[in-house]
Amino acid sequence: MTLLVVSLSAIVASGFGAVQTLLGVPRSNRAAVVLQSVLGAGLGVGLASCSLFAIGVVADGLSRSVLVGEAVVLVGAAIGLWLLARRSQAWEVEPPDSDTPIALLRVLAATLAVAAVIVLWRCVTVSGEFPHGQWDAWAIWNTRARFFVRADENWTAAFMVGGGHPDYPLLLPLTIARLWTCLGSETTVVPRVVSIASAFGCAALLTSALAALRGREQAWLGGLVLLTTPAFVVRATWQMADIPLAFFFLATLVSLCIADERGRTTIGALVLAGALAGLAAWTKNEGVLFALLVVVAQVGQSVAGMEWRNARPRIVAICAGMAPIAAILLYFKLSYAPANDLVLGQGLESSWARLTDAGRHWIVVRAFLRMVVPIAGGFVVLLPIYALMRRRWGVGHDWKLGTGTATALTVLVGMIPGYYFVYILTPADLVWHLNTSLARLLIHLWPCVLLLVFTAAAPRSSRAQGDPA
Repeated sequence: MTLLVVSLSAIVASGFGAVQTLLGVPRSNRAAVVLQSVLGAGLGVGLASCSLFAIGVVADGLSRSVLVGEAVVLVGAAIGLWLLARRSQAWEVEPPDSDTPIALLRVLAATLAVAAVIVLWRCVTVSGEFPHGQWDAWAIWNTRARFFVRADENWTAAFMVGGGHPDYPLLLPLTIARLWTCLGSETTVVPRVVSIASAFGCAALLTSALAALRGREQAWLGGLVLLTTPAFVVRATWQMADIPLAFFFLATLVSLCIADERGRTTIGALVLAGALAGLAAWTKNEGVLFALLVVVAQVGQSVAGMEWRNARPRIVAICAGMAPIAAILLYFKLSYAPANDLVLGQGLESSWARLTDAGRHWIVVRAFLRMVVPIAGGFVVLLPIYALMRRRWGVGHDWKLGTGTATALTVLVGMIPGYYFVYILTPADLVWHLNTSLARLLIHLWPCVLLLVFTAAAPRSSRAQGDPA
């Protein structure tokens, strides 16, 4: 237990130090402190899984003694980053002054708190009933983690097991393997806690980001919509990589929005965005498409209107943050991972036949449309009610679409066709493939959609309405 506490503390502290170094230390803004803490925890866990993979390659296996040495290094890194962060430029976060009545804010905050308690109770109860998670949890993610813990020097046998997508990246199984190694026990509590913590990390990240960038009203409302999305909540107990992937998608776009808010001092936030996009790729194969789209969106914006001289540093910063993690992922794919099963099932003639089959396109379109209600149904019901409440109070919104939100929109718009054509070209049974994975793929994007909506719809401030500052 001591090793577990020391290891986790070192991981979170080093991640938090890295975030503060890149973004600056926030001054007297609790939302920004929470935001940096959540980003730091996610960044630290992700980078620690990369280091654990490197340790496994060099030391040919995992052990408690190796983790002790790693923890010492991380503590030193955390201290160094903390000292460096003290010298970085302060992050002056000043969300707009909203004219929303305090009574309405209190109602939203209380409703969010009640929803969080109910969701937590539900997640703990359900995870207790299914301690090994759903199918992919014990067929892929937890099984891979057990190979890393049990096989010692034969840990690479995890990539030789037939089925179960052995080419999937390793962030989640290595994180679970680390915790099991620290505890000396393969308790089912570990993957259950990791799964639930990932979901609440998404909620905390969305809420704190909106609070720091747009004020409390957008924060409470955004968090409430996410925690009342049944398709999101139910997957918080499945112990799969989909919710961690959603976290890194969201964290990347949050960093891009921070870069947008900070004007010229954006380089640190863009480096952070690149690193988080790289960790999304290190979490699941879908993250590779996401990371590529983040870069493509920046290039596209430079072509569409931004001068190349101004756009080039942004692109370089994102790629610099992404590069070390991309190198680790590429090494894993080339040296250990077998070929992807969906790629192996492709051939020029068969792929063309699937692509030109109108029936397949209709099946996929219909499946996408069917997912709107279970994922966005609560959002569609809640927002009109809230709009009526706001009209009753006589307040409104100003719409803002800056560089960060434009990038987020570009990435999200690009992900949907990517997912769509994966289904069109899949060699697996199409209906089975859609039924078993489409909802999870769309949940990857749902927190990002909420970030985009509530960031673009900024509450109208008294200053915007002409009142004295």
